[in-house]
Amino acid sequence: MQGSAALSGLNDTQRGAVLHSEGPLLVLAGAGSGKTRVITHRIAHLVRELQVAPWQILAVTFSNKAASEMRHRVGELLGAQAADLWLGTFHRTGLRMLRSFGQHGGLASGFTIYDRDDQKKMLKRAMAALNISDQRLKPKVVANFIDRAKNQLKGPDAVTSRDPTSALCAQVYSRYEADMKIAGAVDFGDLLMRPVQILQAEPTLMQMWSGRFKYILVDEFQDTNHAQMQLLQLLSSEHRNLCVVGDDDQSIYSWRGADVSNILDFPKRFEGARVVKLERNYRSTAQILAASGAIVSQNASRHAKTLWTDQKDGSPVHLHGSNTDLDEARWVVGRIGEARVAEPLSEMAIFYRTNSQSRVLEDALRSARIPYVVIGGLRFYDRAEVKDGLGYLKLVVNPDDTAAWLRVVNTPRRGIGKKLVERVADFAAIKQISMPEAARQLSVVKESFRGQKHLKAFTELMAQMRADVATKSADTAGVMILRHSGLIDALSQDPSIEAESRLDNLNQLVSALTDYTENHADTSLGGYLEQVSLVTDIDKLDKTVDAVSLMTMHAAKGLEFNQTFVCGLERNLMPHGNIDDEAGIEEERRLLYVAMTRARKRMYLTYARRRQRFNEVLTQTISPFLAAIPRDAMVRTGQQHQGWGAPVRGPSSRKQAWARAAQKEQKTNPPRTSEEVAIQRGPVGPFLPGSRARHVSFGEGEVLAREGHGKLARVTIRFHRVGVKKVLARFLQAL
Repeated sequence: MQGSAALSGLNDTQRGAVLHSEGPLLVLAGAGSGKTRVITHRIAHLVRELQVAPWQILAVTFSNKAASEMRHRVGELLGAQAADLWLGTFHRTGLRMLRSFGQHGGLASGFTIYDRDDQKKMLKRAMAALNISDQRLKPKVVANFIDRAKNQLKGPDAVTSRDPTSALCAQVYSRYEADMKIAGAVDFGDLLMRPVQILQAEPTLMQMWSGRFKYILVDEFQDTNHAQMQLLQLLSSEHRNLCVVGDDDQSIYSWRGADVSNILDFPKRFEGARVVKLERNYRSTAQILAASGAIVSQNASRHAKTLWTDQKDGSPVHLHGSNTDLDEARWVVGRIGEARVAEPLSEMAIFYRTNSQSRVLEDALRSARIPYVVIGGLRFYDRAEVKDGLGYLKLVVNPDDTAAWLRVVNTPRRGIGKKLVERVADFAAIKQISMPEAARQLSVVKESFRGQKHLKAFTELMAQMRADVATKSADTAGVMILRHSGLIDALSQDPSIEAESRLDNLNQLVSALTDYTENHADTSLGGYLEQVSLVTDIDKLDKTVDAVSLMTMHAAKGLEFNQTFVCGLERNLMPHGNIDDEAGIEEERRLLYVAMTRARKRMYLTYARRRQRFNEVLTQTISPFLAAIPRDAMVRTGQQHQGWGAPVRGPSSRKQAWARAAQKEQKTNPPRTSEEVAIQRGPVGPFLPGSRARHVSFGEGEVLAREGHGKLARVTIRFHRVGVKKVLARFLQAL
């Protein structure tokens, strides 16, 4: 490749980012501005022009899909040299580091990575040991507590307990970590926290690794959390050549621990940092950019930037109001039906704020016989039979994997029941060993007990499998393990259609093992399991299938389609009703901005006047965010609200007045079907969404939702003084 090729096809600002050589660099890359091109061409420039060794460059991003695309593009620019780059997701990078120096943190070389399901098993075991029932404390709550703690680099001894629930979570966290150590396992949080902790504790190691990477490049920097930021600071401490690329306007994952201040404060944190703004958009029409930019520009906490495009032609943004959520779904599906004549279904997508909104859209698509796929639904690797197969593979690779042992010890059934498993668990707790090791020891003790022969048979089966596949590649080993496990035989003997489908999924698992072996240098079973453990929902999107994509706005990040529908743009959905602070409102604006900027050619925004939620039909008001859209960039059709998200005020608190208002509205917009009659009637009485109410202690507030009827109805209200609370209607006075 000629040196100039690293700069070919770049605009002036992109070229400036690529040519920057020394010191920290912040590239503010607006949606569709070619950020991946900047990163890949910058890597090529460093290697070819500045003679930087590829192994001295670290490039990290967030999804396997993005990493794969980056690796492919860099390969086209650098050829064989690209293989020596450290390029991958944050979690994969952390994993590679732990494989290299994890022993400094007490990790065995063959440690296992636990996914959410494995983690849940370990948490339940820890809670049982502490006599904490899952009725008292949900494992999911503990998992989130631990994830937040590890994102903040806090081990069990460092977390603070501000309430009884936190105190219980902290206890479980401590026991969970002890059990994970015995099992020789780590979770996703460890892949970020442990490398930081080890480097901070080992100055010599820290000096070696910070000296290794002369240049570090980070994609989607706005999504970094505290642990990732600390890792980047440690690794860039010697050379300071940290180039981060991101867009603060697309920071939407605070609930995962992402900290938007990392990108907002980058110039302060890294003295002398250069800032380059990529504002030319190559994806969307001018109308789409005008509408989305107008909304996000209302945020106070952001780097100022204005996207522009050479694409002058384009359709105005279409804002459509429907009477009900069913009408909204039918209208959206009608537009898809019209467009599919000239546009593949795979180039169309429907976005919504919450997963619960998908039901009516799915029903409408099925009725119209339009194929669709729900992104973020049950993934292949989350199916029970696939997890069973993976459980056997994991237990072969790591003989002390407790979660895998619990999953497969009696699957298929082999006479190892709950009481026998409890006996093994008790023995493991007394001896402070893993459950698989406890089973091995119990299977050979002289005092016989009920079920011992079954335990011994399973232990010997696993030992034989381990010996048989020790030198085999992933595909060969996988086939042998699945057959010897009994899973295939059990499903083959079951005549049901469900069993046939499950058997097909196991066959797909074999295909996946074959694909891995044919396409990776590391053909080991352990290598395959590492790859599987890092797969995310977004990596599974297959646009070769001609189907409409349905997903939440959060799942839409990083994708693009020719035609999109952003649905449910109503107050209490966008922004969400649980948001009660300015930082949250700003993130909701960013979330809508992300959804809108996924569209290349046409974008439809929709809302409904009535929506079924919480088993009740609620009156909705249009999202106040939409008021910022310039009128010349938008066309409005369908049912129209008065105002832009202003609260709907009832005439009085009397039931008769609310009933008259409902009857008047029904006359103005007569229903067309019996189904819609039932929807339009909805609830009558005070405390409808948008109305106002007063509580003797909490003061005045705005009603967000109501469940039930009469004095026992539960009303969700955003109070001015105390935020969002749910109270009984009998304690409220309607205003």
